[in-house]
Amino acid sequence: MPRKRMDFKKYTINNIGDTQFAKGIRRNIYVLTAPYTLNSSNYVVFLNNFVATLPDADDHTGREFVIHNSGNQAITLLGITGVTLQANETATVISDGANWHRLY
Repeated sequence: MPRKRMDFKKYTINNIGDTQFAKGIRRNIYVLTAPYTLNSSNYVVFLNNFVATLPDADDHTGREFVIHNSGNQAITLLGITGVTLQANETATVISDGANWHRLY
């Protein structure tokens, strides 16, 4: 069976808003301008030298966040043990209903 070609050429990005690809993939993108606690409307978050706090894992089973440190200094994520992002490093974290886990 031939694979379907996916076209990602058409997209729009807003500073704080959505990215929408031509075939319907949609992810919320946020650029932090101050320390911030993530919530269910977030998906991709750019830290830009500001700290992000993960919400309670037990209220967000299956929730996934992609967090990128777009700043120039190391930042420790709050709400998960042992995750510090260096400049230009990205982490994907997911909740199992009890804890947040970093995916590698």
